[in-house]
Amino acid sequence: MLTRISEDRGHTFDFMTTAQLEESIKNGNPYDITADPNRVEAFVSGKNKTIIINMDANKSFTSLVGHETAHTLEGAGLYDGL
Repeated sequence: MLTRISEDRGHTFDFMTTAQLEESIKNGNPYDITADPNRVEAFVSGKNKTIIINMDANKSFTSLVGHETAHTLEGAGLYDGL
């Protein structure tokens, strides 16, 4: 499923822990994280078209992937008809 979403929308997925998100911010913040890593469950990085899933999040993996994938569809022609 993730491979198909990546191919269809041109996004990649990355999976990190809260500690890895914090480390990423310290090392130049390549994902352009603007929120407290302790509160980030998942987000779409507009900087490099990467969907980041925090593996320490309290929500289920599938709900996080579904929610963030919906964000990648925003602005697509069919999205407005949903």
